[in-house]
Amino acid sequence: MNYAWISAYKKGNVYAFNNRANQSDANDYYENGSIYADRVLSDLIKIVHPELLPEYKLTYLKKLD
Repeated sequence: MNYAWISAYKKGNVYAFNNRANQSDANDYYENGSIYADRVLSDLIKIVHPELLPEYKLTYLKKLD
């Protein structure tokens, strides 16, 4: 599928839940994301409205290059 026509892709604003890994090198989002829903929500707020959380560093989401 060609994603070049999607605005977020054109602007480089594509994110994935692969910012953290646990001790077994597995994606930590699937193990702890439901426990720490506040962190997931904070990640989403930081992406959509970065001015609301200027000092926050993304926990689970990572911007794709």
